[in-house]
Amino acid sequence: MANRTSAQFDGNLDRILRRAARVFCARGYDRASVRGISRATGVSLAGLYDYFSSKDELVYLIQRHAFETTLAQARAVGRIKRSVCSGLEMALAEGLALERQLQFDLFKSEDAHEGLKAYVDKRTPKFKAR
Repeated sequence: MANRTSAQFDGNLDRILRRAARVFCARGYDRASVRGISRATGVSLAGLYDYFSSKDELVYLIQRHAFETTLAQARAVGRIKRSVCSGLEMALAEGLALERQLQFDLFKSEDAHEGLKAYVDKRTPKFKAR
C-alpha cells in the first residue's frame, strides 16, 4: 500500500462517502453493492476495504459524516441567530460587540481551523462540531 497522509486518507474517504451516498440514493440499500460503489468511486474493491469493512459500516460512516456536517453548520447558524435576535434588543454598540464576540468564538473553534486548513489544502473539511 502506498504511503499517504492522514489528510489524503480523509479526503479520499470523504469522496468515497459522497459518491457511495449517491449510489445508495439511486439504487437503495438492498440493490447497492460494494462492487457498484467501487465503479462509482474509481477505487478498487480491495482499496475500498482500507476505508470500511462492510456495507453496513459504510452506511454508518455516511450517516456519521452527514450528522457531523449538519451539527457543525447548526452551531454557526445558532450563533448568527443569537446575534440577530439579541442584537435587536440592544444598543447598536452592544449588538456589534456581541456579534464580534460570537464570531470570535466561532473562529477560534477546532472546526474553524479545520475549515481554513482544508481550504488551503484544497480538500473537503472534516468538521467535528468542536
